[in-house]
Amino acid sequence: MEITAVRPAVAIEGGEVVIEATDWPVDRYREVSVWFGDQPGHIVLQKRNLCRVRVPTDATGEGQVRLRDAVIAEFRLTVGQRVLSDIHAVDNPVVDHLGYVYTTYSGTRDETPPVSVFRLGPDGTVEHYVTAIRNATSLALDVNDHLYVSSRFEGRVYKVLDRDQLEVYAEGLGVPFGLAFNRENYLFVGDREGKIYKISSQREVSVFAELPASPIAYHLAFDPDGNLFVAVPQLASDTIYMIDALGNVIPYYSGLGRPHGMAFDDAGNLYVCQGRVHDSGVFRFDAQGHIRKVIASPPVVGLTFDENRNVWLATPQALYRIAVPPEFFE
Repeated sequence: MEITAVRPAVAIEGGEVVIEATDWPVDRYREVSVWFGDQPGHIVLQKRNLCRVRVPTDATGEGQVRLRDAVIAEFRLTVGQRVLSDIHAVDNPVVDHLGYVYTTYSGTRDETPPVSVFRLGPDGTVEHYVTAIRNATSLALDVNDHLYVSSRFEGRVYKVLDRDQLEVYAEGLGVPFGLAFNRENYLFVGDREGKIYKISSQREVSVFAELPASPIAYHLAFDPDGNLFVAVPQLASDTIYMIDALGNVIPYYSGLGRPHGMAFDDAGNLYVCQGRVHDSGVFRFDAQGHIRKVIASPPVVGLTFDENRNVWLATPQALYRIAVPPEFFE
């Protein structure tokens, strides 16, 4: 048997990858196992030319296919490492220029948990950075690396002045879900009841665009040309919209299941977190419109890139760092 491909080639625990092979020993399926380091994966499907397997907890990227105790094939996989647990993220993490990573504990409606925003330092130190925001929802950094946090319960956006020092930046924003700054340092806020707000540095608030309401979330990201992309997951249908600089709304793509957090790389490729069970992961849209799953994962809600091109990926319960190889961006 020869392994011809592992798709996708990047994963975190709980993600399902497909191992393509010639003459997979499906007739001896009870004797086949797939290992990731010293941890066995859970085989979901076996066919003559492939095997679908779930990546286990504490997996490493050194993979083996075994028939009873004999290794019959080997493969490589890039596996992200969990760096923070017991969070409650609902949108993208963010990374500042010093390498600090921020994510939330959002909580249930009107809950005020012991921590609202975690800060993970470059040395791995975890701080309870903000503790006083109910339902901390979305995060964004301005050009000076000041952190902004929305509260979907309070209808506000806060500016974080320092650790646990806050000021109300804007309020009366409906259910603010999704934050993003453009190149001119205007803050855009998604109100999942149907509006996108634009806020100037003088804190002047205007309605930039209107979209279908969502009972779930809005997620925002700017492309390198200054177009705003908004993911609008629904109960029955899901659409990603592109809004140009004049506020014109253009449906971009419908077809993902529960699109959540989004990010662009330097080349303008769009990465979208999909939350649909059994087909979750991160999907990439390239400039030609081709779509491909590039990270296998359980349902995920957000991602971002740091200056070293590492991927930071958030599930609702945990944060992962993935040191992706250069070919990931090709």
